[in-house]
Amino acid sequence: MVAYNFKARFVPLIEARTKTQTIRNARRRNSRVGDSLQFFHGSRFKPIRLGAAQCVDSGPVHLFFDDAWIKLRLSGGTRIISSVEGLDAFAVADGFGDWADLRQFWRETHGDWSRFEGWITMWGETFVPVVPHV
Repeated sequence: MVAYNFKARFVPLIEARTKTQTIRNARRRNSRVGDSLQFFHGSRFKPIRLGAAQCVDSGPVHLFFDDAWIKLRLSGGTRIISSVEGLDAFAVADGFGDWADLRQFWRETHGDWSRFEGWITMWGETFVPVVPHV
């Protein structure tokens, strides 16, 4: 099981199933296809469980903000995204309005980076929300 904690702005997008992937720093043990994913929000001491999903693809991701392109190495091979439409679609799947929105969030959150190397985890349509107890 791999656990992910999300910022408040992403919670409604995960629940609406429009956010279908996440980009993180690489870990010692990154998510793999078939892994069970658990989603949370809030403090690590009192997290709120959002639901679960299954990893449908994952791999290294390289974001080039100034040059506006992305390199992904997924199970289907290496993919380069450089068209405006492709960058916008990638950003929407990650919970943003478009590529410009993703870039702005990245700069505000992580500083003025022109490049990021990390890990992408995709769960597609597999998200199942927590059923509230009555």
